[in-house]
Amino acid sequence: MAFEDRTLVCKDCGKDFIFTAGEQEFYAQKGFTNDPTRCKDDRAKSKQQKMERQTEITCKNCGKTDMVNFKPRNPEDILCNECFMKQRDTVHSAHRSTEPGTDTPETASSEKSDEADKSMEEEKPEATPDNE
Repeated sequence: MAFEDRTLVCKDCGKDFIFTAGEQEFYAQKGFTNDPTRCKDDRAKSKQQKMERQTEITCKNCGKTDMVNFKPRNPEDILCNECFMKQRDTVHSAHRSTEPGTDTPETASSEKSDEADKSMEEEKPEATPDNE
């Protein structure tokens, strides 16, 4: 597919800017489906503003300082990126082990009790008008 330079309008400043064929090709390779909405200068400003919103925190687990891109409500309860990833992996692995079809001691014992309940039900004679 051949790309051609296109003129777009910046949503922040209202100025025209060129969306080059090379940029379009890059967007297509990355799988981006939306055109850029800001000119180069306003994209740089937006990126700078995001960087300025970074907040330094001290990890409640390891004491390491780190940066987060939000203002924490309770800064004492924030984890650094490394501790957050470890905690997330632990939680996700715990969820995976409790999914149906996985044998954990809890599910194995409940399956055995379910089987016992079924076998007891099979031994009971069905209620019929004759034996009531």
